[in-house]
Amino acid sequence: MKRLFWRLSPEMVLSLAIAGSVGCSDPNNSVRAGAPVLTSWSVVDATGASPDLTTDGGLVPINGFVHLNALFDRLLDGSKVTTLDGGVDQGTDAISIDVVPAAPAGFSVNTIYTPNGDNNLHLFYPPGPSLATTATPTFPSGSTITATMSKTKVQSKKGEPFTGDGDLASGKLMFQTLPFSVAIGVPMADADPDAGADAGPPPVSPQMQAVTLAFTNLPDANIQDTVTVTVNGTAYTDFAVAAEMNPTVLDVTPASTWPANATIVVSVSAAAKDALGVSIDAAQSGTFTTSGM
Repeated sequence: MKRLFWRLSPEMVLSLAIAGSVGCSDPNNSVRAGAPVLTSWSVVDATGASPDLTTDGGLVPINGFVHLNALFDRLLDGSKVTTLDGGVDQGTDAISIDVVPAAPAGFSVNTIYTPNGDNNLHLFYPPGPSLATTATPTFPSGSTITATMSKTKVQSKKGEPFTGDGDLASGKLMFQTLPFSVAIGVPMADADPDAGADAGPPPVSPQMQAVTLAFTNLPDANIQDTVTVTVNGTAYTDFAVAAEMNPTVLDVTPASTWPANATIVVSVSAAAKDALGVSIDAAQSGTFTTSGM
């Protein structure tokens, strides 16, 4: 039986991060006068890292399951970057997103203003006033994304539009997402130092080792239906598919242990799609062998 233990939605994760910081951050009482300065604006991936977006050759394609974080040196005019409904901030359109080619149906973005950052969790926000932009359900695969920050909405309480050093002053952030694809990582045993160059990978001891499926974007919720396993050429169904903390990475594990003395092939079919319905660029498979018990 295949079971997919799925993720919290990006909105739910973001809400939990915000909820966790409420009452935990000390108020910022030392607000300097003048225009707010955008000190950093970056893409943050599911691991919390900020990947490089450019090289000398141009844009570097990255995983599409990311969010954007803009940090300021002082408080913004909250009335222009928050929309309260029943006391809950519904976000703002202070940051617009342009997608080329046009985004698939179902794509949307929202930006949440946090005056004092996330001093407790450090999950989404660094300490300080920030704007975090999340995509629902994810940024489109194989696309060029341009984020533009509004000078008429991101301002001080006196109406002074934000500024920043260098490229930050323009209020634009551009990045490119990878086509939807998957890399399959299979269990590996230590190579025999006496084996020849043509010996091939040694068999692994049959245990509950995970085969990892690392996608370049958030996969569809039914992605487990596109994952198959064969053992010595025969269909094998006694496995589970489970998302890791990073929901673009899935683990395929047997219910007990992998069969012994077997050639095991784990495949993702061409029917696989990302969360916006974009098809995978090619079917993939990974193969490993097991030793005797």
